[in-house]
Amino acid sequence: MPGFSVKAAELTGEEGGFSVGLANLEAAVGDVAANRERIRQALASFRDHGVNLAVFPELCLSGNFWEDEISCRRYMEVALLEHQRDFIENTVRPAMEGSLRFIVLNLLRRADLSPHAPLVNSTVVIGRTPAGRPVEGVYDKTFLPGIEKRYLASGGGRRLVLETGWGRLGFLTCYDLCFPLLLLGYQLIDRVDGIIVSSSWRGPAERRYQGLGLSRTDYYGDLWEMLAPAQAAAAQVWLFAANAVGRHSVSGAVFWGGSGVWAPSGYPLLRAGHDAEELLVLKNVPLSGEINRERADFDYLSDFEASGLPLPALPRASVIEGR
Repeated sequence: MPGFSVKAAELTGEEGGFSVGLANLEAAVGDVAANRERIRQALASFRDHGVNLAVFPELCLSGNFWEDEISCRRYMEVALLEHQRDFIENTVRPAMEGSLRFIVLNLLRRADLSPHAPLVNSTVVIGRTPAGRPVEGVYDKTFLPGIEKRYLASGGGRRLVLETGWGRLGFLTCYDLCFPLLLLGYQLIDRVDGIIVSSSWRGPAERRYQGLGLSRTDYYGDLWEMLAPAQAAAAQVWLFAANAVGRHSVSGAVFWGGSGVWAPSGYPLLRAGHDAEELLVLKNVPLSGEINRERADFDYLSDFEASGLPLPALPRASVIEGR
């Protein structure tokens, strides 16, 4: 398996930022071993490029679901977190050398220890503190689109925050990006600096508006291009999104790729393509510094508090300590 091309850039003007790596990768459906090797190679490249935090797409170890429920469930059982512990302990954790401190994988697990418990879609944060203490936390996907309702249970909106020396980071998974309430929780209650998104966002979908000459065949992809910057700008936070690319070998679904980093202004700073596997590396990201500059013009958080409106009726996020 050849190595991946890397697109790297660096922000200058402020020291002490962190370096993020995003994997714009295809998951081989039916071949967990091949996906493990993809992740291993990507981690080696991220480590060589001085990345502090590496993010992989949704269902990066299994690939996405398909209609034949019997064969799909049988395969997905093989990819569950309980069967990936050796891979995590023997391959993923040892990759955290030098500057690499946190790795974000998305995979399936059982909602509890019962062998018949429903499956949930889980973003697993694997890391270490500067002193070397292991760190692990889980965010379970809240909103389930289409076919996922047949296979998964919702995580119930329980948010997760990773506390680092660079800033506070929250987590969303794919379709969650469509629901501002989760973003509001991270913005107004948890006061995060950035949101990490693991996704398997598709591209093709048709929308036609007769009489106006407007016709699109990649509507879902267009929606990704609209939502990512809009949500970053509305919440005034960084958005780091790793999306799947390629074609599902069973269902034929085509994933949009387009992984990227969006600043708190909503502007895209580094983007991956829609067709090929590649890795993105953005260095020296000033998490809170850029947010403070953005809020010097319009501070949505302060203006909301001054309005007297109540906060959303949401619990506080669970916090994992990575400092």
